[in-house]
Amino acid sequence: MENRNPPEESAIIDSIVSLLGKLPVERIQPALARIHRQLGDTQGAPVADPSIHQLHCWGRISTRSCMALDHYGIQNFDLGHHQHVHLSHVASMTPRELAKVANLGALCCHEIIGILADYGWRLRDAHDLPAIMTRNTGNVRQWLAEEQAKRQASDDRNHALLREKADEGLTWEALADRHGLSAAPLRARLAAFERNMQYREANPLPATIGESARADARNGA
Repeated sequence: MENRNPPEESAIIDSIVSLLGKLPVERIQPALARIHRQLGDTQGAPVADPSIHQLHCWGRISTRSCMALDHYGIQNFDLGHHQHVHLSHVASMTPRELAKVANLGALCCHEIIGILADYGWRLRDAHDLPAIMTRNTGNVRQWLAEEQAKRQASDDRNHALLREKADEGLTWEALADRHGLSAAPLRARLAAFERNMQYREANPLPATIGESARADARNGA
């Protein structure tokens, strides 16, 4: 049998691009995510590069992690035309560099590693974890799930309060009094929440690898 040299990487990429170009634009990202999963390679091409600020506005990452990374990024990353730190910037760090970011503890480091993985990214030298990230973390997955649930519960409460005010035509004072709250802080909180909802509408969050997989399953892909 004739031996053939394997195709050059550039030729493979050109072929993939040509094939993907035949898909509708909105199906390209899900297709890449599906390829990523089928290859079984966690180091495959990332499926999206949302900003840390965007992830925080969508309740996917804690305020502590967001503020620490944004502050660190302004000083240490070349953000170019970006206004915020993106996952691709964070992925340029090693675990030891991440662990040294001011105001980040072990649980926040694991939260960041998890959100990177959700979109197909990982830190450089990802297996070289410093001691702070391998001790006293307890059940990290459970903690992260609980934090996510708290953020969702807060969103649900704010939605309910805004609906109640609108449906019953209540003043801020009446709404606050009904719930045993002070009117000014409640108004400020819900105004901030409404601004965040407007940001979400203008900046939809890309689907994670897992979300794309579930969508594929529902669609019979």
